[in-house]
Amino acid sequence: MDRHWRVVSLLVQDVLGEGGFGMAYCQSWRRWAAGRQVWEIRWLAHAYPWLDEALQATVAGDDAGRALAEAQRKAEAYVLCLERKGDFTDPELLKACAREVDPDYPSFGE
Repeated sequence: MDRHWRVVSLLVQDVLGEGGFGMAYCQSWRRWAAGRQVWEIRWLAHAYPWLDEALQATVAGDDAGRALAEAQRKAEAYVLCLERKGDFTDPELLKACAREVDPDYPSFGE
């Protein structure tokens, strides 16, 4: 495990607790970053970049609570968009809602 992932793993454990979601996040994000997209819940995976952004900001010295609150705000707005559209399965709609919430949402090879 390289230095980056050690830091992220420690941060996730500190902020989110050991085990559960925190470790699942680290494992999922590591797989995605390695090019092995293991997105079992495709619509939920679109919130990962916001959580990663919060973790990166925290590692850089920003307040963890504030960074995670912003990630949560974006994720909730994203879910509300999907609920308004009535579809959690259409890949184009998933991207459109993510970009509606965050115009700087990453393109992931588009």
